[in-house]
Amino acid sequence: MKRVVSLFAAVTMATVMGVSAVEAQSPIRFGLAGGLSMPQSDLGDGLENGFHGQVMLGFGMMALPVKLRADLSYHSLGADEGILGSDDDLRVIGGALNAIVGMGGIGVKPYLTGGVGFYNSKFGDFDAENDFGLNGGVGLEFSLTGMSTFLEVRYIKIFVDDEGGDFSAAIVPITFGIMF
Repeated sequence: MKRVVSLFAAVTMATVMGVSAVEAQSPIRFGLAGGLSMPQSDLGDGLENGFHGQVMLGFGMMALPVKLRADLSYHSLGADEGILGSDDDLRVIGGALNAIVGMGGIGVKPYLTGGVGFYNSKFGDFDAENDFGLNGGVGLEFSLTGMSTFLEVRYIKIFVDDEGGDFSAAIVPITFGIMF
């Protein structure tokens, strides 16, 4: 019985170490995520919380503390009928390139993230608008065998081209995702 347990433990350990080694050598990772989107600044005055979905490509060796991640996201925020008198939604499609800086850890790894993006927003029947933006945030990565999950909070500031110059657009997404 001891031999069977020892053999099982040895095979399990070799499998986990082998998968970890393969994962550490893979420079490209794919991910899916989603969560809550909260409008901030002037957007928060007329919109309610919504949702978002996201696909990601991560670049970088697992052993290095700095990685790159390209995100493509879709946000949907509902209009507050009391203020805007409309049941239209604000839809924001964004593409961002972010740096992810790992802060160490085993199993649960905190990280900082930030980057630049391009955002296409459309409200109801109005024309779509393209704007530049910046984002930054914090997250926790939970390492699993062959993949990882993460939970992160970001602040996305979209620089809206407004002739009056007094409109501010920002979204705070809380995201849960998985990277393969």
